[in-house]
Amino acid sequence: MSNGGKPLFEVAKELHLSTGALRKLLAELGYEVKGGSRSVVPPEWIEACRKRLDQERYRYKIEERKKRKFHKPRTLLPYEEYKEEPSRDEAEREIRQTWARIESKPFKRHKKRRPEYEKREKEKEKEQKVIGIPEVISVKELAETLGMNPVDLVAHALREFGLTLTVNQRIDFTTAQILAQDLGYEVKKVSIEAELVEEEEPKEVKPRPPVVSVLGHIDHGKTTLLDAIRNTDVAAREYGRITQHIGAYHVKYGKYGITFIDTPGHEAFTAMRARGAQVTDIAILVVAADDGVMPQTIEAIDHIREAGIPMIVAINKIDLPTANVDKVVSQLYANKVDVEPYGGKVPVCYVSAKTRQGIEDLLDTIVLVAEELDLKAPYDVKAKGVILESHIDKGKGKVATVLVFEGILKVGDVFVAGTTWGRVRCLWDEWGNKKEACKPGEPAQVAEFEELPLVGDKFVVVSDERRAREVAQKRKEIEEMSKWQRIRSRISLESIQQRIQEGKVKELKLILKADVTGTLEALADAVSKIDTKKRLEIKIIHKGIGDVNPSDVLLAEASEAPIIGFNVGVMPQAHTLAREKNVEIHTFKVIYDVVKAVEAAIAGILVAEEEEVTLGKARIKAIFNIREVGKVAGVEVLEGKVKRGALVRVMRNGKKVFEGKIVSLKHYKEDKDEISAGNECGIGLGDPKAPIREGDILEVYEKRKVLAA
Repeated sequence: MSNGGKPLFEVAKELHLSTGALRKLLAELGYEVKGGSRSVVPPEWIEACRKRLDQERYRYKIEERKKRKFHKPRTLLPYEEYKEEPSRDEAEREIRQTWARIESKPFKRHKKRRPEYEKREKEKEKEQKVIGIPEVISVKELAETLGMNPVDLVAHALREFGLTLTVNQRIDFTTAQILAQDLGYEVKKVSIEAELVEEEEPKEVKPRPPVVSVLGHIDHGKTTLLDAIRNTDVAAREYGRITQHIGAYHVKYGKYGITFIDTPGHEAFTAMRARGAQVTDIAILVVAADDGVMPQTIEAIDHIREAGIPMIVAINKIDLPTANVDKVVSQLYANKVDVEPYGGKVPVCYVSAKTRQGIEDLLDTIVLVAEELDLKAPYDVKAKGVILESHIDKGKGKVATVLVFEGILKVGDVFVAGTTWGRVRCLWDEWGNKKEACKPGEPAQVAEFEELPLVGDKFVVVSDERRAREVAQKRKEIEEMSKWQRIRSRISLESIQQRIQEGKVKELKLILKADVTGTLEALADAVSKIDTKKRLEIKIIHKGIGDVNPSDVLLAEASEAPIIGFNVGVMPQAHTLAREKNVEIHTFKVIYDVVKAVEAAIAGILVAEEEEVTLGKARIKAIFNIREVGKVAGVEVLEGKVKRGALVRVMRNGKKVFEGKIVSLKHYKEDKDEISAGNECGIGLGDPKAPIREGDILEVYEKRKVLAA
């Protein structure tokens, strides 16, 4: 007998039913047994029958109890003294009289406590109806959480919502929430992080070293300054003296030391923040005394300001004859940096990385700012941290630089980092020396990972390998689902009104890009003066000159701010990244149109109109019939590109004969997202009846939303 099923007659015998009654019960549950009494009944059906019979027996007991409620219990008396039971009316009258006597007595405590008891019962019942569901869950797991049979849940999903599910199918949180709410449950989202680590009560909370990021314009001496602090020659060994990777270094200075993060630019700093990793406690803005404030300096200022962390300005290269410190301080103040020389709170240190002048003053300033922050961390919990950099080392394998925030990371610990996991085989410090443990606020290189983690991934130590594998797998599923189903909300002007109504937005953050300085200032001034009727505050978190670049997109993602471009283009890398990160970029040619679009977004009258954008053209060279897929067109791409998911128009002799969508795209046997001009590929249109022929021209296009009030 397959899958543990039993013959119909055996099941009937177990459940104390006739085979006819069992068939009727199964039919009521939506199951049909074909054949005679020896037909096999699946175990799920048997369990569903048992549950239904249990429910019926319980209901019968309740009804019997209700019936007996109106009858006075018999008292065992001699036959001659026995009296008939009172009628139903007499019994009801007697019960009312009894309750009247009870309520007439001054039993205040009883009256006072009864509503509280009922309130407690209602709260308890409500709590029982609240369930936690993770980002991804199988239908079977959801059914267990809801306390019902998986087959019943599958039937309910099909009957009520037309969803065709299987018992082992994994569904996203939104689908699970809809099903659970329809069944009368209140749902709350349970994150993987909450499931990952058991709640630990820290007993040993001690001060930790500050983590400092060094940012600034290219070639202003960031790495050379760090090199001077560490008294090493890292910068000289790097190609072109430009930082090629993220490095983390711990310097012994003062009571606890300082951890420095040398980034290749503020893009990496913001990328980590966008992934939920607020890595840095203090930021050092390096400005060259001869060059002054440059475009990347302004970008770095905006990134630091939006991160909400303290800033220390280090004016470097003061030993040069062309150095003009006063000019640099004035430029910083003009860019709204509240510097100390102008009565502000941002400390300014004058240094020369080359001659080591002012280095101690800079370190003392870092220590003072850190003492004001009063940085502390628990030492007696499982280690947590963040991935700063990862690579494959020939001798060490898959290695990552980890910055520990909490707990002590030790050799032998099992961990999860993003969608991968591993066991700490070895720890090295920044000099390549082996170490047994890594404390909060300290960096270390860790080996070995199952796969390379991403920069900004959270690193968490767990109890065992089984748990680590399970969590890594769940995270992979969530990542895959968010990739294809676009779980994350789009950052756009169009979505602002809804978020205002939900109370989620108190301020409208914007990133402005324009072609020239005068236009940029006029645009910022016009946007700032928009009357929001006190519904929210307009905040321009960054404004710059030139095309929209990847750095703008990363800042937009981290800050949830739409990008508005005026008379500028969008770099191809920025366009690709924006599509990946679900960040909308709006470009305009007239300032009035910008103001109108923002006003409309705030007022809730913004409409997104669709415009057609041509992607490319292709000619059908051959047609194949594939059983699982249907018709597949072998094409040659003539112009532009063809893209999976794009819309397609089939043209024959200048007339449209069919319109559809590219559902599959293959180059030889390999799946592709897009194919450019000059290549051949196979295109599946998803319609087996599509009237396509050899020689037909495919016009590939997509529809994009354009804002219009």
